[in-house]
Amino acid sequence: AIFDLEAQRSLLGDGVVGPAIAALREQLAKLLAPSRAEIGDEERKVVTVMFADISGFTQLAEQMDAEEARGLVNACFERFVPVIRRYDGTIDKFLGDAIMAVFGAPIAHENDPERSLRAALELMAALKSFNADRKLALGLHIGVNTGPVIAGTVGAQTRKDYSVMGDTVNVAARLEDACADNEIFVGPETFHQTAPLFEFVALEPLQLKGKSEPLFVYRLIGYREAGNAYVAQESVPTPLIGRNVELARLKSAIDKLQSGEGSAVCIVGEAGLGKTRLISESRALSRSAVWAETRALSYAETTSYGMARDLLHSLLGTTPHQTAAKIDDSLRQSVSKIAPDDFTRLYPYLARVLEIPLEPQWLEQIEFLSAEKTILVWEDIHWSDPSSLQLLERLASLVNAAPLLLIVAYRGETSIRERMGELMTRLPSERGHIIKLAPLTQEQSAGFIGALSKIDNPEARQAILDRAEGNPFFLEELLRAVTGERTKTIHDISDLPQTLRAVLAARIDSLPRESKRVLQRASVIGRTFNRKILAHVCERQGENSIALKESLEELCRRSFIRAEQADGPSLSSSLDERYSFHHAITHEVAYQSLLQVTRRDWHRLTGEAMEALFPDRLDEFSGILGRHFEQANVSHKAITYLVRAAERARATFSNLEAIAFYRSALMQAQKAGTDLSQKDQSASDLIAQLHEGLGDVLELN
Repeated sequence: AIFDLEAQRSLLGDGVVGPAIAALREQLAKLLAPSRAEIGDEERKVVTVMFADISGFTQLAEQMDAEEARGLVNACFERFVPVIRRYDGTIDKFLGDAIMAVFGAPIAHENDPERSLRAALELMAALKSFNADRKLALGLHIGVNTGPVIAGTVGAQTRKDYSVMGDTVNVAARLEDACADNEIFVGPETFHQTAPLFEFVALEPLQLKGKSEPLFVYRLIGYREAGNAYVAQESVPTPLIGRNVELARLKSAIDKLQSGEGSAVCIVGEAGLGKTRLISESRALSRSAVWAETRALSYAETTSYGMARDLLHSLLGTTPHQTAAKIDDSLRQSVSKIAPDDFTRLYPYLARVLEIPLEPQWLEQIEFLSAEKTILVWEDIHWSDPSSLQLLERLASLVNAAPLLLIVAYRGETSIRERMGELMTRLPSERGHIIKLAPLTQEQSAGFIGALSKIDNPEARQAILDRAEGNPFFLEELLRAVTGERTKTIHDISDLPQTLRAVLAARIDSLPRESKRVLQRASVIGRTFNRKILAHVCERQGENSIALKESLEELCRRSFIRAEQADGPSLSSSLDERYSFHHAITHEVAYQSLLQVTRRDWHRLTGEAMEALFPDRLDEFSGILGRHFEQANVSHKAITYLVRAAERARATFSNLEAIAFYRSALMQAQKAGTDLSQKDQSASDLIAQLHEGLGDVLELN
């Protein structure tokens, strides 16, 4: 693409070619950048697994030389691999004439199921093109399934490969085996997360080999008519609660637009705070203004002018999945109607927008629309391609002279925040506005829950409020989990909806590797953690204090954690610095991503760090120490500290806490059995002593 643009420099001019090549070079740098994940990282993840098997190849191979057959299948894979990589999928392995791909490992995305299905449909199209070119009649059948796996290295000491293992993989393979040529079978979780975006046919539950219960299966037909993710987001709109002030500011900008005054409004907030919902509500206020919108897609960051192209589709009333002839007809009619005298000058550029990267002359399209009051919505620009961002910045300069309202939404923890902040400062104060969305209050969150569903169980209601911490998306997904058929409780991370886990896992995987590991180590210490304990654990694993400092700063900057001030005597405030996770659910997702063996090791290191740092306060922190060594399966230390914690609780008449500590100590003693060594005391004597202590407290209680 760069070579082609250079060849047209004399025709298009430096003003066109220069910015376009700069944007392409930025995209190329992203593609060539090293992966954020290393092969050595081993963790629990939720992924989407795809098996794609070419049918008809075996019979064809019987009629040709082995070398020719190998060349044919490799040529087919040359078509397949770029499709999978376009959606950031990982090629796990080639299996003869089949391919296994993983979406979500080593890097998770919020929409891995969607990415996998888009890739599956494009693989079908790629094979059709391959057959036409080679005059063949090969078929393809694909199985896709979403669920938990163990991701990491697999193999012997002399050779290890990165892969994923678990029942999720097995089910995906069974689905691929069950479907016929040119069919795509999808598992229940993949279907659940992508139903608003694609057309499916529900099949009779299949009794798959190796599964005790029949599995609900769906056959993928294609994209929904709307075509884009942002069109079919919400079948039932969620209530707009706690956003009256923000909506009033948008209404003010729309009212000024009706008077011919343009402006730009940025809506900033973390995932789930309601940016899209607020924009949707404001559309009802737009009255006679032309409304067009575009949303950046996380898998299209390297697509030149991707957002701008979608915006043009929105203006034309077309979709990317319509035929080229239909799109061309709409474009010709629109340009002829709006700018008949400029048709020959404008049409070639706009036609190129819809097929190949956009040229900056598209600004003229906005200029001839400027006679009409126009609202252009740019959502999720933290995922925007560089070319579209350059165009957005140029459009912002038009609000001073045209009835144009730009509404731009993005997440505040990303680097785009500084770029958009600078852009707003270049506009007059009355034309550039930033709306920062805050979490809902407890009262607003309770109202949100009440508007969506009635929960009779006050404990479940409070659990949702506590864990969601004012995030409307978290509230909605947790509420669905509690009231839906799939889940009845939310007290364990395994009950979190996959949609919610996907958002948080994707954020965590977007971190530099060092920062991600620090976040995971901190999650073992607790939601609130002391910097010196974390430093001690990191030092035991060979990491230096400078790297830790940089990682903590990065985690604070991106709103994963926040520094806290000491407000009384506690483990966290007893030394100079303490931090806490911004969200309790982020803490849980980070912790649950660790392998069990890693968790045990890091709990042990945390307990040993506390012993080293607080030798004169072990009684005070005995409960925390007991829990860490309990999770580490270091039974003798766990029992020692749990008993001390029980005795401290008993001395202050905290009987319920004492009972819990005694019971935990008993479980550890029974688990350890004869391997337990407590000085000269036998395991049976120790268990009897623990039962006696527990009985005394139960009698008091």
